[in-house]
Amino acid sequence: MIARRPIQWLAAACLAAAALGATKRGPDLPREAEVYRAEYEAAVKSSDDATQRLMQGLELTYADRLRQLQYLLQYAGRLRELMAVYDEARRFQARHAPPAPTAATEPAELKLLAEEHLRSLRAAQYSNDVCVTRAAAIYVQNLAILRRSMAERADPDMLLALDAERDGLLTNTRIRKAVAGSLAGPGSLTNQAAVAVDTGSGVEVSDRILRMYGPGNEDVAVVMGYTISVGLTEDTSRVRERLSEGAKTSAKSQDGAVGYQVRINIGGRNSEVPPGSRLVVEYFSRSLTDNSKKYHSSEQSVLPGIGRGESYTAEFKGISLYRSESVSTSTRGSIRSYSGDEFHGLTVSLLDPEGRVIMQRFHPQSLSREVTDTPGIR
Repeated sequence: MIARRPIQWLAAACLAAAALGATKRGPDLPREAEVYRAEYEAAVKSSDDATQRLMQGLELTYADRLRQLQYLLQYAGRLRELMAVYDEARRFQARHAPPAPTAATEPAELKLLAEEHLRSLRAAQYSNDVCVTRAAAIYVQNLAILRRSMAERADPDMLLALDAERDGLLTNTRIRKAVAGSLAGPGSLTNQAAVAVDTGSGVEVSDRILRMYGPGNEDVAVVMGYTISVGLTEDTSRVRERLSEGAKTSAKSQDGAVGYQVRINIGGRNSEVPPGSRLVVEYFSRSLTDNSKKYHSSEQSVLPGIGRGESYTAEFKGISLYRSESVSTSTRGSIRSYSGDEFHGLTVSLLDPEGRVIMQRFHPQSLSREVTDTPGIR
């Protein structure tokens, strides 16, 4: 069993205790600023704690899958490959360090397993960076709102203290690393496990596997010939939150674009995928106001040859959908309004080099009526 200890790969970036405080405390900060600071620190700590738990789970999963792979290779009598997996399992147990990106070249199962583990780690890091960046953005925004409301009545030293609090955060190394990491994007994420970090502040970057459905009349040979796995990453880092309070009223609003990035892993189980084949993805959105569903757009990727027992992962840009929501509360009650669109689903079609459909999948099941013989052309 893996010993419970700090994750070396992430500790320097986001789990150091010193990183919780983004700024040096300015002198004589107003009470409201202290409240905002406490909310900011709580959001960062919540994200760090969630990320640490996730990383520990990823370690256990990787070690368990290495053990499973050893048994499979042992049963198949693949001695040379078994030695390679055994060495990796011992290395990981001793050091708890992630594998090098190019370390495993044989067997192919070990290379894929190591790559998936690294993608999961990167996804967790990206999620944490986005959450920390968002918490810091809300904090500096609240400081600006507070400064404006106090500008005419506050002591000049208090205004300078608010500016010093802001400047300390803007120059903080931890925050700058988080901002850089959030701009880099999630990259190649794992197609085997869902990765999600929720800070409790409404900000979430999640990576999940979609349950894909196929036509009811599909040929059994096609079902046994290929595998298709579809992963979806939802990024709400560009959604901005605004808060305002009055004597008897308060308002909270969110608006911005939510990104949905898709990656598809296709494997040749008992059949080969000829080079020059294509994957075509068609996206569908849903209106938040009337719940109507509509076709949004499509994109495609040309595939290399994929042999039996091999797999290939194609990354797609995905789509970006705008949405807004506001809640106003007063002594008379609350009023909620919203507009925009959200992700509804997609269809995936595998076409041969001549454009003939080999295999099709869709999510959710209700999109079965949207599957056509000419994917990407509507």
